[in-house]
Amino acid sequence: LRPRQEPHLHIEPNMHIEPNIQFDFLSTLEDVGDLVVLRSTEEMVEAGRRLHNCAGTQMWKALASQGSSILVALRRGEDRGTWVALGFYCVYTRRWTQIKGMCNREIATKENKLDKTSPDGEIYHLFYDYQKNVLDKFMDKNGWNRSKKRTMVVSQR
Repeated sequence: LRPRQEPHLHIEPNMHIEPNIQFDFLSTLEDVGDLVVLRSTEEMVEAGRRLHNCAGTQMWKALASQGSSILVALRRGEDRGTWVALGFYCVYTRRWTQIKGMCNREIATKENKLDKTSPDGEIYHLFYDYQKNVLDKFMDKNGWNRSKKRTMVVSQR
């Protein structure tokens, strides 16, 4: 996964991110069904390892630790042990910038948007329903709108 560069984000090329940063601002954001919010850098590293993508890289950890992004994983099976997909939600644009399956397979395609019956179409719509029913309400409740930026609080544990 590679985030689109937003003009207001400042990521240093060699930015150091401390291990196991907890994203406290996500503590009240609920998991729904098999969609699980990643609430720490440790969980991001695990997502990258399980899905064979770069979710645990410094860039993603920096974006999440600044409170500018929310990563949500689709995990299925017994105890949500099977990692299926990962969505990157930008809090400034309030939209999914990427939804990727195993090995960075693209889920957010026009075909999947139109076909709810295909496996990837079903995944696509799970993420968008989560955005509409949970994420957007969470953003409104916490004082975020498209024109107002707010600093989210993170902590080390």
